[in-house]
Amino acid sequence: MAVAHNADEAGEGGLDENEPIRLSVIIKVRNGEPYLAGQLRSLAEQKCSFAWELIVVDNGSTDATAETARGFQSQVANMKVLSEPLVGKSYALNTGRAAASGEYLILVDADDEVGPGYLEAMAAALKQYEMVSSRVDTTLLNPPWAREELLPPDRITVFLNYLPYIPGSLIGIRASAWDKIGGFATDFQSAEDVDFTWRAQWAGITTGMASGAVLHFRRPLGAWGNFRRARYYARAHVQLYLRYRPLGQPRLGVPEEFRLVKESLGELIRHERYWQWRIGWNLGLVEGHLEESLRNRVWYP
Repeated sequence: MAVAHNADEAGEGGLDENEPIRLSVIIKVRNGEPYLAGQLRSLAEQKCSFAWELIVVDNGSTDATAETARGFQSQVANMKVLSEPLVGKSYALNTGRAAASGEYLILVDADDEVGPGYLEAMAAALKQYEMVSSRVDTTLLNPPWAREELLPPDRITVFLNYLPYIPGSLIGIRASAWDKIGGFATDFQSAEDVDFTWRAQWAGITTGMASGAVLHFRRPLGAWGNFRRARYYARAHVQLYLRYRPLGQPRLGVPEEFRLVKESLGELIRHERYWQWRIGWNLGLVEGHLEESLRNRVWYP
């Protein structure tokens, strides 16, 4: 039954109970108990002029993720909590898509939080473009030393010197475009979102920015967590290169690797507060690139 989501009572600005679902929000989550409630709360507080649904896909969690999600079913109308036992973000997102009924699909991560008016802004942009990105804010959920801007606020940027890329936690896409692309590839350890958006562009899907949509992004706070995340991403960069090299993707290049090492040495010499956290990211990228290059017997750096 489609009802108003945190809006006025029906008959006083609320929605018609029989209005079809227009937009589906999909969250993949694995052991996300520490932060999931914050994201679900930000979604429950959305004020929308249309009916929407929330689909949470528990991807093999061993903590209280599923229970935390179900605790919000009384606050968010049209909410489903599903289970995907095959561990992997692509499996979970494809499961969410199969259960979604909206013409617009919005992907968000469990440890971030959407800003006010997020769903309205994304839906408005999807009237014009087949796939859209929101703006990223790093100030709300992170301490001062972890607030470095990640992406330009006004455009979708080129990634790995090849094609523009929309991070998976920012993607809004028409259901028809998703189906044209064929969903997320399940043979990537990471960077499935890069592959998804690159395939979308090869398929001619139009892309743009959703004005007014802001996602509050949470960064890992520990130096080891920052290192591991960067290493994980970097290994996927090599996997992307193996797939897209025949389509013109260039190598990252030795100068870029030297730049990362040089920055790391600079952090080490300056030894400023939280230098371990900053150096962890750069060294994680370098190790991940080299490790995966050796594994696949390809020279990516």
